[in-house]
Amino acid sequence: MDELELFVRNLNNYIKTNGPAAGKSLDIEDYTNYATNLYKSFGPFTLEEMQTTELQPGFYEFLFNQEEKIDKEETVEQETPETVVPVVPPTQGFVNSEIWEYEGQQHVVWQIPNTEIYMRYTATQQQLDGFYSGREKPQVQTASDDMWTTAIYFGAIEELPERVILQGENPFIGFTEQWNAAVEGQPWLKSDPEMMELWIQGLVEDRDIADYEWNNTDWFTRQSQETIDWLILSRGRDINADNLPVDAAVYRDENRVLWRNALIDAGVDGVDTIVDNNGVSFATWFADSVTQGTTGTAPLSDTLASAQITALADSSSGIKVATDITNWLDGRGTLGESRKGYGVVSNRGKAVLGPLYGKLDDTTLAEYADKYNNAESEADGLMIINNLLLGQRKVLFPNYDESLTYEEIAGPWRNFSFNALGERVNETSDIWIKILQANDQTVANQLLTTYGLNNNNMKVLDDLTDNMSSSIGVQSGIVRAQR
Repeated sequence: MDELELFVRNLNNYIKTNGPAAGKSLDIEDYTNYATNLYKSFGPFTLEEMQTTELQPGFYEFLFNQEEKIDKEETVEQETPETVVPVVPPTQGFVNSEIWEYEGQQHVVWQIPNTEIYMRYTATQQQLDGFYSGREKPQVQTASDDMWTTAIYFGAIEELPERVILQGENPFIGFTEQWNAAVEGQPWLKSDPEMMELWIQGLVEDRDIADYEWNNTDWFTRQSQETIDWLILSRGRDINADNLPVDAAVYRDENRVLWRNALIDAGVDGVDTIVDNNGVSFATWFADSVTQGTTGTAPLSDTLASAQITALADSSSGIKVATDITNWLDGRGTLGESRKGYGVVSNRGKAVLGPLYGKLDDTTLAEYADKYNNAESEADGLMIINNLLLGQRKVLFPNYDESLTYEEIAGPWRNFSFNALGERVNETSDIWIKILQANDQTVANQLLTTYGLNNNNMKVLDDLTDNMSSSIGVQSGIVRAQR
């Protein structure tokens, strides 16, 4: 955006805010003073240039008439000193900005709050005069190489939003709050220079970062797809930002309902009552972590989140609770485990009874978990559960020593069936159960041969035809068509 466009846009904004469109009668004298000072900041322009704009002639022709008036007044012996009025009084002083010159090019520079990094925008002398018109202009510094290496280039000065260029606002108003909120959910922003640069650029220039800009960073190659998807959907904004895109806000809110219910349904107690210093509950923090694809330092997909819920609901499940979760809970409270012992019982059921009979129903799980938890020690509890399950195993597979578990029984028959078929047998199928119950090699061989023939198993067919050829004296076997 060049100086003429900025000039015209600001005049139009003034007219819209102070004229009939706002239900007001435009004060011509105030407008004249405003337009004159704005013209001094961004002009001069020729009448031909002004005529190319959409601004009505009456709103700018007086500027050229004033130039003729000034020419006539130059003959007066005593002139009235000119009063320079700022375009709009700045809300914050411009002493926070600096002007650096490096290799003949001047830049407006600001230090990024809470960092040792500076952001710089190129500017011409004319742009600098307009930018600092009526404002405190810092002295030009010749930037050293060391200074230069701390500054990130963000573009030309006209890329700054109008609130900075025309109203004199500091580009970092509200920066600290937004930065802290963003880093809390996306800590990599602080440690990844490329991502930090893009995020700051979008905030300061009041624009969305384009997808291709995010894609061009090395960060993309190191993140899970869930984290990348959220970044694109949210446009890099904080998960609680007021200007969060609608689709992102809906996705966030749906996840908060979904994962809170998942925690409660799994038997994790206290998810709503344990909160951080900002009043954010564990349920909300956990759901937001899934939404953003990370707990802070570790990725968190839907599958990993479900596993973490199992770990939180039952410390005996054998799944370790993620460090980021334990760190968040530290000093804030302890989640209850209403399903404690379920993991031990469930795992032991499958080990002793197998995948078909070892999948215990909810009533049995609750009953056995209660016995396990109420035992004098974990070892005693495990012995009680083991004895209960081994009694059932003896009924299911009576042709084995009563101390053997399903895993110990199944091992040899897995190898036998694989050698016969060249593939594994489904361990919940009827043929598999019959093989285990028979505990007889001849019976097992008959069952597997029948199964192979009925299912066109090529290894069984090949072995059978080879045996048939041998029985009639063909020693070299049968030559088969290529498959």
